[in-house]
Amino acid sequence: MGEIVTLERKATTIRDMMAKNQKLIESALPRHMSPDRFLRIALTSMSKNPKLLECTPRSLFGAVLQCAQLGLETDDLRGQAYLIPFRNKGVYEVQVMVGYKGFLELVYRTKKVLDITAEVVHEQDEFSFQHGSGDNEFLTHKPYMGDDPGELIAAYVKVKFAAGHERFAVLPRREVMKAASSSRAYRDNSGPWITHEDEMWKKTALRRICKTVPMSPEVATAIALEERESAGIGQDLSALIPDLHTDNEENKSGLDGLTDKLKEEKGHAEQDPNAGKEEVKDKPKPIGPTKDPEPPNQTQETDDIKADTLIAEIRASDLEMLKRVDGTIYRRG
Repeated sequence: MGEIVTLERKATTIRDMMAKNQKLIESALPRHMSPDRFLRIALTSMSKNPKLLECTPRSLFGAVLQCAQLGLETDDLRGQAYLIPFRNKGVYEVQVMVGYKGFLELVYRTKKVLDITAEVVHEQDEFSFQHGSGDNEFLTHKPYMGDDPGELIAAYVKVKFAAGHERFAVLPRREVMKAASSSRAYRDNSGPWITHEDEMWKKTALRRICKTVPMSPEVATAIALEERESAGIGQDLSALIPDLHTDNEENKSGLDGLTDKLKEEKGHAEQDPNAGKEEVKDKPKPIGPTKDPEPPNQTQETDDIKADTLIAEIRASDLEMLKRVDGTIYRRG
């Protein structure tokens, strides 16, 4: 029962932190994306993978902020981006892995590409290709329609550029598996290489062709993030955050430190409601005409109400996800 309470406490803490710092996400997101929707999807992803709640708050928020800057949602079903727990120097941090559909989205946004076709090839498929120029270059693929197409043997991508030319890349199994084996998530038998194998094969082929043509800074960032993950080094996503009230909590275990600090501050406020207030002294009366007091900052009050409302909505809609984690039924209270 104690583990259940801890899990809910951590989830509540990160929800509060995300909602209170929503302006950072709003400023990072592209205009066409809804901040509320993006935040809810990110929190749902965390509910589905409680290991993320063991990561440092700054790396978790930094990963969400990185996805916001790329304009990619962290929904596993859409496969645009994934939040991956990663053990770095004794503590868990979050890393971002851009999925196949995320790469597609980023490449299409460049306006340099008209069409992209990516597929995997099975043993029983009819498949042949040849690189060259003009009529000497070709790629044909006829998928096997029987019950057992066999193992995956290759992945390919064909790109038609806005300038009029076309290009394709084919990766045999050995090259795809080399990329997979370099991923820590794959070696840990977790992440999209396990849950979305076909799409990761296609993404590997798409990455290969993206490296050979000029692309946008967002595509370059996605490639760099993956290369750091494959190299087993941290992505330093916490550096994206200008300021969060969690700086002193990095030496504690994940969200536990942040939660304890919030409870401690609340306890001090209840014991001494005047704590932190300066002593009010008699001030000399002003000389000359006086001005009416300025009205309260309505914008700040509106932002606070919006954040509190969002927290309540998130708790009501997402906390149900905690009832089932890793095949275990959890009960609240």
